[in-house]
Parts: sequence; C-alpha cells; structure tokens
Amino acid sequence: MQGTEEDLLSRIFRIGTLLTLLAALVVAVGCGGDDGGGESSETLSVEEYGQEVTSILEPVGTNLQTIGADISASGSPEELAETVGTAEEEIQGAVDDLAALSPPEEVAEANDQLIQTFEDFNSNLTAVREAAEAGDQQAILDAAGEFPTALQDFQTSLEDVRMQLEDAGVQLGSGG
Repeated sequence: MQGTEEDLLSRIFRIGTLLTLLAALVVAVGCGGDDGGGESSETLSVEEYGQEVTSILEPVGTNLQTIGADISASGSPEELAETVGTAEEEIQGAVDDLAALSPPEEVAEANDQLIQTFEDFNSNLTAVREAAEAGDQQAILDAAGEFPTALQDFQTSLEDVRMQLEDAGVQLGSGG
C-alpha cells in the first residue's frame, strides 16, 4: 500500500525531527558549562553537580541532533532500527552517567527525576526500534504516533527538573 508507505516515511521523518527537538531541549538545559572533572564517590557540591550535569547533557544534546537527522534520512526499517538503537545507547549513557553521580542532598530527588525522564523517553525509542526490527510498518506507525506526546512529557518533566535545580542553586550551562 502506497498510502501506508508514505505514512511510514512521514512518521520516520517526524521521529527524526522530534528527536532533534529533544536534543535542543537537552542542550538548552545543559549547555555551556565547564566540565567538572572526574568521577568521585564523595557527595558533590551544588556547583560541582551543576558542572557534572552540564558535562553529561551537552554532548548528549549535540549527538542527538545528529542522530535525529540520521533518523529522518532512514530509508528502510533496518536503517531506522539501527539509528534509533544509537539514540537509545546515547540516552542510556547519559542515564548511567547521571546515576553514577553523588548529588548533594538538596538535588538528589531532582537527579532521580532527571534519570527517570530520560528512561521514560528511551522506552518510546525502544518501541520504535523493536517495531522497525520486526519490519512491522503498522507498529512503527503506532510507536511513532506516540512520539509527540512522549516529547511533550519529556519537555514538561525536564522543565520541572530544571526549576528544582535552579531553586536549589544549581547553575546549568553558562553562568558557572
């Protein structure tokens, strides 16, 4: 069916575009700060925590922009699965890095929420990748149809985390 094929290509392009928007959100939250240095099991100060989060999120945002463009250019379910898998790995790396931090007590809950925000979004990527791996066009369409809502949820949660961190005195991005 040509209509379904056109819908599929349109949805794939939309996933790439939305992932690029996700990247812009991540960059907006985490851009521009100094790299805080190495890992430590000691509890970080508020300033160190801000630097570490910035150093984690800035490259993730940049890399997701590239991956979003690659997803938009995907010409087959196999390419889509591979590229979405790369995005999943990028986000999981950020989750692992955030989980390895020892945040100050006043931002521990916000750090947990930030991790959960990325994990929740990654589950949407997993659904798209699995549908693409199966070559199931309808499942790809269905999973892609969830992306706008997932992105809105991500944006809302990320903004909530940003406000919590700001209220605790954490500076993300420029201004550190």
